[in-house]
Amino acid sequence: MVKKRYFEIINLVINSNDEITVKDISNLYNITERSIRYDIDELNVFFQEKNNKDIIEINNNRLKILYSENEIEDIVENIKEKEYFLSENERVNILSYEIFLSKNEFILQYFTEKYNLSKTTVRYSLKELNKIISEYGLVIDMNNNRGYKIIGSEINIRKYIINILREYIKNTKEKKIEYDPLKKIIQKFYKKSRIEESKNTINKILDYTGKTISDEAFETLQLFLFISVIRNKNGHEIEEDVENEIFLSKTKEFSKIREILEKVENIKEKDIHYFVDFFLGSYSYNLEYSYFLNWILIESLIDQFIKLLSDKLKVNLTEDKILRKELLNHIKPAIYRMKNKFKLTESILSEVKKQYMELFIKTKSSLKIISDFIDLSFDEDEAAFITVMIQRAIMRNNPSTLLKKDPNILIVCGLGYSSSRFLYENINNRFQVNIIDIIPFNQLENYNYLKKADIIISTLDFKLDGIDVITVNAVMNEKDILKLKNYGLPEKKSKIKLSELLSIIKKVSDETELKKQLMRNFGENIYDDMGEKSETGKSFVELLSEKSIKLNVAANNLDEVIEITGQTMIDSGLVKEEYTDELKNQIIQYGKYILVGDKTILPHGQLLKNVRETGFSLITLKKGIDFFGSEIKIVICLASRNKDEHLRAILELNRYLKNPDFENELLNKENSEELTDYLKFLEMADI
Repeated sequence: MVKKRYFEIINLVINSNDEITVKDISNLYNITERSIRYDIDELNVFFQEKNNKDIIEINNNRLKILYSENEIEDIVENIKEKEYFLSENERVNILSYEIFLSKNEFILQYFTEKYNLSKTTVRYSLKELNKIISEYGLVIDMNNNRGYKIIGSEINIRKYIINILREYIKNTKEKKIEYDPLKKIIQKFYKKSRIEESKNTINKILDYTGKTISDEAFETLQLFLFISVIRNKNGHEIEEDVENEIFLSKTKEFSKIREILEKVENIKEKDIHYFVDFFLGSYSYNLEYSYFLNWILIESLIDQFIKLLSDKLKVNLTEDKILRKELLNHIKPAIYRMKNKFKLTESILSEVKKQYMELFIKTKSSLKIISDFIDLSFDEDEAAFITVMIQRAIMRNNPSTLLKKDPNILIVCGLGYSSSRFLYENINNRFQVNIIDIIPFNQLENYNYLKKADIIISTLDFKLDGIDVITVNAVMNEKDILKLKNYGLPEKKSKIKLSELLSIIKKVSDETELKKQLMRNFGENIYDDMGEKSETGKSFVELLSEKSIKLNVAANNLDEVIEITGQTMIDSGLVKEEYTDELKNQIIQYGKYILVGDKTILPHGQLLKNVRETGFSLITLKKGIDFFGSEIKIVICLASRNKDEHLRAILELNRYLKNPDFENELLNKENSEELTDYLKFLEMADI
């Protein structure tokens, strides 16, 4: 039999590129090396039985995988239930998903035979599951000596199912090799459902009502809809009335939603009432008045909460626009989640209590002003996220610090070093902020952003609990600048106040620190003739050869454009043939986010991989091509062996794209010589 830890070991070895040792893994799990060697022996026996070959080789204490990932996945896919040893948590999860998604009523023998478990073990797991579902007013109990069944209100059963499905969806987004004991249960449940139809129905409702909701709310409504279809079809209908039924039925949303949901098979009248109740509580990012809670009063209560906490902390947070915006964006959906017993998928409670216990207590006690209004005690997980927001605000506003702290900005890019440099340059030149780091999206999960950053600014569109994410274009147009200004980011000053200058000089005696403070606060208005030149590498025009320029090219679609681009890079000697596939994969992954101008895209592959020489290609198109709703006519492609080699060129290109005439000038050029002369002119003029 195999178990979860075996697959964790496989993933550790794969992710370490065969560099991890037995000792490393034993330290990670805090168990003996002998235990890890035993696990590896068991793994090898299992894979020998399946494929006549060990999976892990130990050589000089280092571990090496002897299978390809595809070979491992094929074997894992065919593991039978009785070949997998379930941990205690996995047993509880199996029971939870089987009972709520499939069985509803059952006998112990079903689980003992299917999963090779004793009745005593199943009873213990049922006891643990009952502790979890008791929060929803549910219990699994004997059914008149005919076995077991779920006892409790149907609406609470559906809320619990929504939560476990959301948790499953979140976990399966993580890329790793493992046996999934829940997969077959989920597939069987989803097979019965109309998940795509539910998605289309929600989109129709949003279009018809003109509302905007968060991704989390969309997922919740979608799950509620298709769960309702399945539960009703199996004879489990909602019997209890929704709160404020008469009030809900008189709202303008109710009639519009009802008109759509009445056409959905197996949706009943009470389902529609509960759906409307969820829907009206879900558009948390819409500043309109909401019906079942007076959001205007909630905003006033948030202001009172900030004032109350400011008095307790003896730090004035009432003028902090960033904090107020964060609280508005978090507390509204938090009320919606708490009211419907929907749990946050991420918890930072233990970490917050460990680091900020005193602040957590003061924050939670101050939240009572909101709790009293909604008649609901604030969930500690929700309060923990709010505590972190308060901690960041204190750091920004504490008068004991040398100067008022600039907002800490984390830049997240999915497109590589080039787009991140665009974004860094544009934010740093325009706003008085402290950019703490630039990271790719795939590193975000392991980055302690809640502790370090006030805001995340990204070229990608995503949301995180506990911190706001603002999506902008890498080149940053006026709309993006306005978005950041409206959020509360302070713009860099065009003139320097003498009082501010003197204040810094008086407080800082060290010359190096003084220079750092002056440049940080007034950098754009100070000419630094003491620093080293920051722009390294060749210019844009120097990295663009005659072979890599193609003008007025005929192409019928995006696929043809990328093929032409890739071939141009290959013919220019910049890349290997595999680079074209990298460009295609990047577009599939990031789509519209590689658009860097009104008509320009900047695709590129990974640094160094399949790259022979650093350089650009530039292609103009005879006719515009659709690119995720925008029309493109210019493709500037980058290949780089070292980020320093193209840094100067990227910064130049960023400045060129800010020139409103730049793209049209490129499109008007008839040959590569004209285009090169124009770029040389721009370089000389330093536009």
